[in-house]
Amino acid sequence: MISTLYIARHGETNENAQGIVQGHSYGMLSERGLRQAVLIAARFSTIPLDAIWSSDLDRARITAETIAKSHSVEVRIDRRLREKSFGIYEGRPSSDYIRDRAAQNGNPLTFRVSGGETFPELFERCDQFLRELFDTETGETVLIVAHGGTNRGLLRSLLKLT
Repeated sequence: MISTLYIARHGETNENAQGIVQGHSYGMLSERGLRQAVLIAARFSTIPLDAIWSSDLDRARITAETIAKSHSVEVRIDRRLREKSFGIYEGRPSSDYIRDRAAQNGNPLTFRVSGGETFPELFERCDQFLRELFDTETGETVLIVAHGGTNRGLLRSLLKLT
């Protein structure tokens, strides 16, 4: 039964530094991101972890695997921990997405792009993952390594926000 749950974000990617939307697309940790992964691993090195869960995207998986090196647990992968899909905006400057979302003059939570998902869809994915995690996880201290949007969804679920 989980008594302590930690949530961490992957290290910086080259795309983060350049203001490029990633979503489900590939993004590799930058030199700074690799250093951040080592620093967070050092921070967790004295915390006993029974399980580490990660998004399947390399930027989160590599961060999780760096943390796992000082623990005797394998990183468990779950696609539901992926970042929100930004569809046609992936690989483009984030300013394009922000501009077009603002031009919609509607609720940014429900802004849908071709090939992407809405925030409520991301939140549902997070809800499903957490329900299953709390129903099946036997470890007491668990770490999740994911993405900024996903982590907000996880926190929203844990705090029962609407």
